[in-house]
Amino acid sequence: MRSTSTKAAPVGPLGVLRGHGTPVNSVGFLSPSTIVSGAGDGAVKIWDLTSRRELASNPATHSKAGVLHAAALRSTAASERKFVTQGRDGFVKLWDTQSFDAAAEPLAKFYCGSYSFTKFATLRWPGDNAAESANLIVCPSSVDNKLLVYDVRGDSSTPAMTLTMPDAATKRGMCVSLSLFDSSVAQSEDGAGGNMQTYIAAGFEGGQLAIMDLKSGGKVACETTVIQGANALLSFDVTRDGRSAICGSSGEELYAANFDVASYTLSSRPFFSCSHGGFSSVCIRGDQRIVATAGWDHRVRIFHLRKLKPLAVLKYHSESVFALDFSADSALLTSCSKDQKIALWSIYPPSATTAASALRPY
Repeated sequence: MRSTSTKAAPVGPLGVLRGHGTPVNSVGFLSPSTIVSGAGDGAVKIWDLTSRRELASNPATHSKAGVLHAAALRSTAASERKFVTQGRDGFVKLWDTQSFDAAAEPLAKFYCGSYSFTKFATLRWPGDNAAESANLIVCPSSVDNKLLVYDVRGDSSTPAMTLTMPDAATKRGMCVSLSLFDSSVAQSEDGAGGNMQTYIAAGFEGGQLAIMDLKSGGKVACETTVIQGANALLSFDVTRDGRSAICGSSGEELYAANFDVASYTLSSRPFFSCSHGGFSSVCIRGDQRIVATAGWDHRVRIFHLRKLKPLAVLKYHSESVFALDFSADSALLTSCSKDQKIALWSIYPPSATTAASALRPY
């Protein structure tokens, strides 16, 4: 008897945005139907996903050295949306989404002095109790063991705080990845009900992950070597409760790290390996169900966050995938690549209703 089973058709993107003439280094959601992207020639674009067209473009936000990172600043009300960009020119700039165009000037700009590939970080999961930390931008500096913290509410371009990492027993090398997040000593599932504190997580060339307490001036609360061998901790994302992270390296493996800020302990273990390694970006979806990774092998991989099981491999890009982001309503995923394209995906949407309204007008 002939088998009637068929192989599942590969998942394709909902849409593809073409408009950049150089590799797209960064992409991020500003709203459920609006994204911002930055490219290697210094151009930044805002896109309307409903029409699949540009809303605004500025070809010279940074020098021709290129835009390294672009992301929403989620501390402001919807009527005052702002976003932050970082260039390979050493500057980090704050922009108003509503007035952004080819002639726009930044609301503020900060010279961090970093010409590396280390990206700034804003508060990962803003909440009702995060009014202070939601206005902070953590940046790399020109010195390997120093981080700069800027407060966008201030009038000065001087850092609100400079954090100096103490020497470690093992050589860390340069900081290559950053995250700013809140965590609570309470053991509730969502982190609520306890004394919320703000932490900075930093990944290093030597594979270490260090958690620093911002309240104590950046004192290292806990640290461990997550990435084994001679691979850097290139990318990671922290869960909403601030107690674990998914980490990507310049090698072939992904790692899960768990930390307890109350007992100052941090542990890690590998959970996935691929034959062509290198992970540029890791992003956890807002509903904490899945996590996506951007690979040098042109693939976007989807994993179950709790079980750490692979769920899907998204194959569209023809070059390395540099960055990705989920929409706040968990309906869409966007990815960008060296191939100069931005792809939009609907992967395991939280509900049929959410999926149907994913591309509602801005």
